[in-house]
Amino acid sequence: MNKAKGLFMPFILNELIESVNPVKLYEYIYSGKPVLATRYGETEPFSDYVTLYSDYSEFSKFIRENIISDCEIDKDAMQRFALDNTWEARTGQILKLIDPK
Repeated sequence: MNKAKGLFMPFILNELIESVNPVKLYEYIYSGKPVLATRYGETEPFSDYVTLYSDYSEFSKFIRENIISDCEIDKDAMQRFALDNTWEARTGQILKLIDPK
């Protein structure tokens, strides 16, 4: 992952994939690298940190703009998002709801 210029989640969109929560995106986002993922309902919440694509044109645009050319990435914001969504962070949020003391 350290040597990669970008990370991809190129799912073929079908009924199975549409029901999959793309948890791998948290790791990809934490890397601070450009990330490309198939656009579907479960990936939409990641759109501030991940480029979503639906067709070849959007896929190739990402390659041109993020892999061939260097792009600016807000690595700090990406890492904060990933850290705010760890199991430990989520457990802390749930415990606060259960016992707000």
